[in-house]
Amino acid sequence: MKTTPARPLAFLPVITKARELDARVLLAIKLVDRGFRVVLGSNSYVNYRAFYARNGVYFSPLLVPAVERRFHALRARGHRIIAWDEEGLVYPDPDWYFANRVSGASARLADALIGWGRIPADDLAATLPEDAPPIHPLGNGRIDLLRPPYRALYDAEGAQLRKRFGRYVLVNTNFDMVNHADGPGGFRRRMLESGRISGPRDEAKFADWAVFRQAMYDAFLEGIPRLHDALSDVALVLRPHPSESPEPYRALAARLPRLMVEPPKGPVLPWIVGAEAIVHNSCTTAVEAFLLDVPSVAYQPDDVAAAMDSPLPNLLSRVGADWDAVANLLRGILETGGKDWMAPRQWEQAVAHIGGLEGDASVDALADLAARMVQGGGAPELNGPGFVRRVRREIGIAARRFGFLDGKVQDDKRRFGGLDRDELRDLVARLRIAGDATIAVDQIDPDVFLLEAAQ
Repeated sequence: MKTTPARPLAFLPVITKARELDARVLLAIKLVDRGFRVVLGSNSYVNYRAFYARNGVYFSPLLVPAVERRFHALRARGHRIIAWDEEGLVYPDPDWYFANRVSGASARLADALIGWGRIPADDLAATLPEDAPPIHPLGNGRIDLLRPPYRALYDAEGAQLRKRFGRYVLVNTNFDMVNHADGPGGFRRRMLESGRISGPRDEAKFADWAVFRQAMYDAFLEGIPRLHDALSDVALVLRPHPSESPEPYRALAARLPRLMVEPPKGPVLPWIVGAEAIVHNSCTTAVEAFLLDVPSVAYQPDDVAAAMDSPLPNLLSRVGADWDAVANLLRGILETGGKDWMAPRQWEQAVAHIGGLEGDASVDALADLAARMVQGGGAPELNGPGFVRRVRREIGIAARRFGFLDGKVQDDKRRFGGLDRDELRDLVARLRIAGDATIAVDQIDPDVFLLEAAQ
């Protein structure tokens, strides 16, 4: 009697929910279409389940030194590994950034590496050992969400935000290096834990980067009130980075009636869609805004050393060297509706840096790659821990629930923030398009779910 072979298994961890969840769910849908069962959810809990499973495909958004040990454990369980740097689209000095952010030892353990596009893939390859696996410049599901048909999913929420705030300019900040929610030194502690600060060169580079970020942070605290006064007919909506402390911005809002500080609980895309324009410095949001046809203005002063600036967001923006210039650029957008904002050269830069802008979606290419990897492999097993380990896990969960959290866990909790089955089911329903499989969603651990084709 023939037995039905077990369906292939994939693991999709999410680190920062507001940034990654929609894209991971979109990838999960495409994997289910290709016959996979998918374990998706909070990074630490998905990793925990992967360590008890066998012969799956593990998608890693990290290649930092600290994941080398994890990759060894996953490979010992028969898993194949597809890995990328989730932040590897927007970066300063590429030679240092990728040498610091991507461990050659971790990269060697992957079966395939993914680049955000041609230029990031080339920059990454230049820092890796010769025996590293191939880099596929396939892009990221976060970019697919900015293309039809998915981009229209954010229109209704964007319209609701316009109704709530009126016309508004979105200010996105990314100054967790100097304004971390865990206080002074919080960012540095995270870098030490991840292995990204491991020698004098890293210490010196992070010190330079901190000087640059501090200058930008101070400039935004000084410039936001100036924009508020200069643009009297619009609101300013500020969304800080998930790891930033919102308190300095709330202090500003207490004296600026048209400044609204909004916690980054969901994806930023509806906030971009609803905005007249965005203001930033070296922020990925500018790339997303460019692809959503929303003008962006970069504050980029001439008198601040730009060695630690990230070029791509500023290349896809208009640039103001001071706050008067930023205000004038924004006035022009408000008067014209942003007409003729994009220059042909900017689109060329976008295509060179970002895979998946034309042709097949990134998530389809990634799902096809995973399907090829599991052909002829061992039988997948989705096992759980034994009784003793389950009890220990429950004790740990209870400790977290009652506030016994170390700094790393606190930051992880801020970044993910929880997920329930109804929320995930609604998101799956929104992202499914004609031809996609009907998907069953079941919770298997706190903040972890199994997605598979409905029977």
